[in-house]
Amino acid sequence: MPRYEMPIIIRCMKQPEQYIEMLKRTASRIFNQGGVIRKVENLGTDRLLPYRIRAHTVWYDRGSYFLFDFHGAPPIVKRLHSELKLDEDVIRHSIVSNDDPVTISFRKEKKICRSFIHNSMNMNYAGQQPMMVGQANPWTITAEQLNNYQRMFTGLNPTNGYLSGESARNYFMRSNLPSNVLAQIW
Repeated sequence: MPRYEMPIIIRCMKQPEQYIEMLKRTASRIFNQGGVIRKVENLGTDRLLPYRIRAHTVWYDRGSYFLFDFHGAPPIVKRLHSELKLDEDVIRHSIVSNDDPVTISFRKEKKICRSFIHNSMNMNYAGQQPMMVGQANPWTITAEQLNNYQRMFTGLNPTNGYLSGESARNYFMRSNLPSNVLAQIW
């Protein structure tokens, strides 16, 4: 699934609970359409807008900025646009594809993707110290672990090699992982 970023400006609200409710509503729109949210970032609440913006017959001088980073099938963009245009809390929004060229080429060339996964067991990832000869690679897994993970993945019924957001969310919720670990995953 392609990756998208959605900057969104919402009207200023008096209670933090109102922001939470609005963000949950937006997140559920993404989840209901099979999307997976990677991150929601608060870019500032009650900030002066660069210019007055008219939305839903009201002029706004101030707004709160948030950024959603998510994966979703391409039809999600059109549906999100139409739903957010009707949401009276939303002053302005935009959805931008955030796929890097490497990810796009993997999606188009399954052979490259398979080769990358197979060879990644012995790769030195950016930010790591160079590996010395004989040093154990922290990314290496055993053949038994690989088979176990592949069994788990195929048990979730992927479509074209991808899981729906709902399927992944349900799987992780059943995993009994602590909420702080789940927050890092998402």
